[in-house]
Amino acid sequence: MTVTLSMPTKRLLLDGTLFQLFWFASILEPSPQWQLAALLLWAWVMPLTQRQWLVVLGIACLGVAADSLFIAQGFISAQSTLTLGWIPLWLVLLWVGCSRYLLRLVDALPGPSWRWGLIGAVAGPLSYRGAEAFGIASVQWQQWSLLAAFILWWAVIMMIINASHQHSQSQPSERSL
Repeated sequence: MTVTLSMPTKRLLLDGTLFQLFWFASILEPSPQWQLAALLLWAWVMPLTQRQWLVVLGIACLGVAADSLFIAQGFISAQSTLTLGWIPLWLVLLWVGCSRYLLRLVDALPGPSWRWGLIGAVAGPLSYRGAEAFGIASVQWQQWSLLAAFILWWAVIMMIINASHQHSQSQPSERSL
């Protein structure tokens, strides 16, 4: 029996694999120079439209702002010598990669916002737990009010990504960059 994958499925699998490699490499050896090179290569191999890039950068900016607040409050701490304000530069670039992948994921697997919110509320904090397990970050899980805000943040950002996807579906298409 031969399984034939559709082109969107192949793209999602490639994007997912590239993001997982990017995430692990970012956590194991946080180096903004190679992260930037990897993001550029990823953009070349799997291009996005101009509108998608604007959404990716907007989501990344929201993520950087949220993580900066969580870092400033002492809920998250991350190892780094290069920072952008309170946030490590490697985490800024990781947000760009994460936003890019999440946009593609929501695009490939459309669904209601509540489902994406639930996925975000679980998967987002788990990614920080993974970073903690590798010793690159720590999270003060016992700070219940900040933990609740953190979980809520991840639910909301996934619903924002889903809403931006639904909005872009109603717009005319454009060329990839």
